[in-house]
Amino acid sequence: MIIKFYKIINNKFSRFFKFIFFLRYLLAIFLVAITSFLLIPNFFDYGKKEKIINTYLSTNLGLNIDSIKNIEYKSFPLPNLEVTGVNSSFRLKDTELQSKKLLIFPKLTSVYDFKSFEVKKIIFKNTNINSDIKNIKNLSERFLKSKIKIKFENLNVKINDKGNYLFDLKKIKLSNFGFKKNFVLGEIFDKKFNIKINNEFLKYDFKLLKTGIIFTIKFIEKKNNSKLTGHFKGQALKSNLKFDFIYDGKIIEVDNLYYRDKDLSFDSEGQIEIKPYFKIHMRSIVKDMNFELFRSFIDSDILYSKNLIKKINIKTTIIYKPKKFLEKTIENFETNLDLSYGRLNMKKYFIIADSKFDCISNTNLLEEYPVLSFKCSIYSSDKRKLLRKFKINSKKNIKNFEIEIKGNINILNNKINFDYIKLDKSNNLSKEDLKYYKSTFENILFDKTFIDIFNKDKIKNFILEIS
Repeated sequence: MIIKFYKIINNKFSRFFKFIFFLRYLLAIFLVAITSFLLIPNFFDYGKKEKIINTYLSTNLGLNIDSIKNIEYKSFPLPNLEVTGVNSSFRLKDTELQSKKLLIFPKLTSVYDFKSFEVKKIIFKNTNINSDIKNIKNLSERFLKSKIKIKFENLNVKINDKGNYLFDLKKIKLSNFGFKKNFVLGEIFDKKFNIKINNEFLKYDFKLLKTGIIFTIKFIEKKNNSKLTGHFKGQALKSNLKFDFIYDGKIIEVDNLYYRDKDLSFDSEGQIEIKPYFKIHMRSIVKDMNFELFRSFIDSDILYSKNLIKKINIKTTIIYKPKKFLEKTIENFETNLDLSYGRLNMKKYFIIADSKFDCISNTNLLEEYPVLSFKCSIYSSDKRKLLRKFKINSKKNIKNFEIEIKGNINILNNKINFDYIKLDKSNNLSKEDLKYYKSTFENILFDKTFIDIFNKDKIKNFILEIS
């Protein structure tokens, strides 16, 4: 029965089985051909092809190879050239690249014909880039806009400004193709971050993970203008900041700056000068402020950070106008602040109950114990009205009350000295009176920290004590 069945199948389907058996030979020939095509390049001397590879990278990426340790062909998983020990520089000035390994995936035809050498994809592994900050935007666009598929794995970027170190970007992963195209992952200041870049390279979304810090930068494209124009919008925890900017390589023009926080709200405009020196010129209008911020500033380590203070150069005008429906001691406040190389100069003007207060002061914050020298004047057309602001009732109605005070204050040691105190321009207090005022001031107003001298209740106690 079985033999009869075999004969029937063999007679009716003999041609079909012969065709199937024939295909296996074709398949075997095809596999041998493909395997040979992939394996034969292993026997080529790629050291002689280094110049061709260098020319291609220079033409397409602006990457000039200074030295290569070794070039080796790998057949699997896809044919590629494994280039190790790469030292190179860019056509961009002050920019260098070192990579432990480059995986170059050429087109299959280029494996045998290097005269028409073309690359489909390049993977940079364990790469270090040292670059001046002015080149970063052009450098990133050069890779991300390239027609070649490019991927970086474990990229470290050291940012400088004319040879002066600024900061590092570490453990960066990015590619210009695939699902995570133009999506950057990495670390800055030991914190993980990511950046999403749109295809036109005009919008950058930055997020510093696990910190609540996020911001977006949008650039306005102007073909015939070398200046960068755009808009910044950011958030840090519950603080919101946004502003428009124009950057010409040296100065950032800031306009429509809007900052809002539960403890501080202000609008601002001005300039931030980057070169040749870092300087800030701003004019700010404070909408609302928690004066406990000053306490946090005095208690912080900033006043002790001499190296940081040396680098800060600020000229700013601050205007504070409290909301009318809130009860505020100060009705109007304006200060001009100038900080340069540790020397702080201030001019302050404010109004309390229609009484005018003017102060000029200066100090050197680089000294171990900074001493603030000051000269202040108070003019009041109604002393009784001024005292009522501090909840002090006075039966005397004194008009045109005027005081001038000169002295110095040690912020960190809670000490004050008066050079003179003039009443109504002519009546100078005696040395004994000055000592009494000094002792009373330190015991009542300056018993804790500098910020406490502005405490309303303490000012009331001080006035009652010396009255």
